[in-house]
Amino acid sequence: MKVLSILGSPIRNGNTATLLHMYEKGLVEGQPDSEITEIFLQENKIQGCSGCMSCDLGKIKHCAIKDDMTEIYDLFEEANILVLATPIYFFSMTAQLKAFIDRLYAVPFEKWRGKKIVLLMTYGGDDEEDSGAVNLVHIMEYLANYTKTELAQVYGVSTRMRPDAVAENDKALNDVYELGRRLLTV
Repeated sequence: MKVLSILGSPIRNGNTATLLHMYEKGLVEGQPDSEITEIFLQENKIQGCSGCMSCDLGKIKHCAIKDDMTEIYDLFEEANILVLATPIYFFSMTAQLKAFIDRLYAVPFEKWRGKKIVLLMTYGGDDEEDSGAVNLVHIMEYLANYTKTELAQVYGVSTRMRPDAVAENDKALNDVYELGRRLLTV
C-alpha cells in the first residue's frame, strides 16, 4: 500500500506534524507493508493554479506550470491513500495545502478513483465549529464526492494556540495512532 502524506503546515515540527507522525506510526503498525512518502509543502515551490485549462485540453500530461508539483503528480497517482494534515488558518486549510489541492485538478479523474483520503487537522478554537474545521470537512466531503474517492477518516484536535499542545495530549496521540492502525478496517 502506497501512502502520500502531505504536511500542509508551514511549521515542520509543530502540532500538525506531531499529529501526522503519530498517525503514520499507527498506520505502519496496522499495515507493515505500507510505503509512506511524506511531503512538507512549505519546502516545495508550488504555484497557484493559473486557470489556463491546459490540463483540461488533454495536450499535456498534467499541468503547464513547471514547479515541484511536476514530481508530486506521479507520487499522487501511485498512492492508494492520501493523508492531508493541516492547521486551520482563518477558517480553512493553509495556503500551502490549498495550492496543492488546486493543482491536483490537472490529474485525470480516473487516477483519483479508488483512493482513500484522510484529513488530520489542528485548530486554535475549542471545537470544530468555532475554529472553522467544519468548513474544511465539508470541502473535503465535496472533493471526495467530485473525484469519486472516499473520505475515509477525519480527525481534528484543538491546540488552543499552544506550540506543544498535541505532544502533551495523550488522548489525541492515542486516538490518531489508533485511526492510523485501523485505516484499512474502516
